[in-house]
Amino acid sequence: MLNFLKSRFSLRGTVLSLFFVIALFLISVVGIQLFYFSKKISLEIVDLKLHGLTQNISNAIQNDENSNFDTINMLSLMNDKASNLDLYVNVLKSHPYIYGIYSGYEDGSFFQVINLNAHESLKSFYNAKEEDRWLKIEIQKNSKNKKEIVLLDKDLNVNSTKIEETNFVPKQRPWYKDALVSNSPIKTDPYKFYSVESMGFTYAKKFNGNNVIALDLLSNYFGHISTDHIENNYMDLFLFNEDGLVIYSLNNNLSIFNEFYKLNKNFDKFHEAQIIKLNEKKYIVQINKIKSDYEYSYIAIFCEYDKTINNYGNQSLSLIFIFGLTTLVIFPIIILFSNMIINPIYELVSQINKIKDRRYEGIVDIKASTLEVNLLSTAFSQMAKSIHKYQNYLEKIVEERTKELKKKNDELEKLSITDKLTNLYNRTKLDEVLNAEFNRSKRYDLNFSVIMLDIDFFKKVNDNFGHQVGDDVLIEVSRIVKSYIRITDTLGRWGGEEFLIICSNTDAKGAKILASNINQAVKIHKFSSYPNKLTVSLGVATYYNNLVKPEDIISKADKALYEAKNSGRDKVVVFNNYL
Repeated sequence: MLNFLKSRFSLRGTVLSLFFVIALFLISVVGIQLFYFSKKISLEIVDLKLHGLTQNISNAIQNDENSNFDTINMLSLMNDKASNLDLYVNVLKSHPYIYGIYSGYEDGSFFQVINLNAHESLKSFYNAKEEDRWLKIEIQKNSKNKKEIVLLDKDLNVNSTKIEETNFVPKQRPWYKDALVSNSPIKTDPYKFYSVESMGFTYAKKFNGNNVIALDLLSNYFGHISTDHIENNYMDLFLFNEDGLVIYSLNNNLSIFNEFYKLNKNFDKFHEAQIIKLNEKKYIVQINKIKSDYEYSYIAIFCEYDKTINNYGNQSLSLIFIFGLTTLVIFPIIILFSNMIINPIYELVSQINKIKDRRYEGIVDIKASTLEVNLLSTAFSQMAKSIHKYQNYLEKIVEERTKELKKKNDELEKLSITDKLTNLYNRTKLDEVLNAEFNRSKRYDLNFSVIMLDIDFFKKVNDNFGHQVGDDVLIEVSRIVKSYIRITDTLGRWGGEEFLIICSNTDAKGAKILASNINQAVKIHKFSSYPNKLTVSLGVATYYNNLVKPEDIISKADKALYEAKNSGRDKVVVFNNYL
């Protein structure tokens, strides 16, 4: 009987019945949600959204903190008194929420650059004018009781200079003392800055002995993170620590949080959204921990309950209205065009003809439960099934063969450019990169440098300890060098105990600094299987537009290396015209 109904039920009756069933089901579901489950489901949705929101903000804050540590690490490596002003200004330009960068030196001298646009109160505090952009404060080692205050414009032109008495001693500051006893960058607890109405942090790290570099970060930098994620005016965000000290507030309204903190000290239960009542008003509150390397902080989001829940209730009413209106609009359209549904029958015939003529493009699978379409669908299915099966089989075979071929090609390509022992690039890859860098520098009038490194007395290592120890030394030296170069630099084994570094966009001075750092790193390294100390000699050459071919810069680096070896080894020599 059921099969009879399936095969004899009219086409129009099938379409109209299906339409009414779907419409009735959707309206019923939305109605039940509105009248029985609206608030419960809304709260669950809010909990899910708030959890995702706090997690996103937490991740963004953690990423910014990692970026700040990377910045202080970078500054500690590049710190040079002669170029501190340009370096600090460039960093402050790219990090607008850093208030200032400064260096305290063992000899008592001090150097600081402040971004006067970091906070609206800075210019008034330092009596700066509108055109003043940067503030430089410097204490010389031979006049430690005086500080020079210089106001500069955006192009670092001096607008005014004055000398003031000072009792500021960098070495007595907490950030200086904490940095000296740590081998890693340190971050202070939040505190209020004396020169600006804001909380903030200090990141610091020692460098070159007992010198310390530091940067100050205003807590208002959390503003750009929170506003990127929170748009509703009935939501507020608080960043605070275990003692209830608010580091940042989105709307600067602490009365709600202070009332909440008086009543709640256990924040773990607020990991899931909770409804609480504060000052005769209901709020939905969710709190997450933000873990850093130094302390636990918390991020809390407060949502006004009525506005949040009502928003979802209004959405449910809107859905019912839309579904009802859609039903009224579609009903006459369904009646009007139901007769046109017979077109799939003709389309089915067209698909069968395509299969017969082996024209497979545009073939679609047509399914129906009406009598008319079923008369032809059986024939279509019998033909299409075997064709699709065979076609899928062929495509699978081709795909598998293609993947295997690509895998083999990738392995061959990697083997062709990689040194087997050190896993660095080999001579073939180095020649390719060198040619590309040479052509790019020649076309755009850019600088690049090459550093040729040779392990001193390496033959004695092999002769006295064997080739296995020699191989270990080569591997460890390659790892040391790789840890010092940038991601844009290219390192490879040039041959034997020689290595080549291609430094993109690097002048002779920068290449010499890198080479010197590598020289020192190898010298102090304790090798795993070789008991003695090793040294390396390095030759540096820089591209100039008078060079004709890539081999010229290699020749100059080789001459510089030869001079380093010939003049006593364990040194860096930069090529000059007298070599």
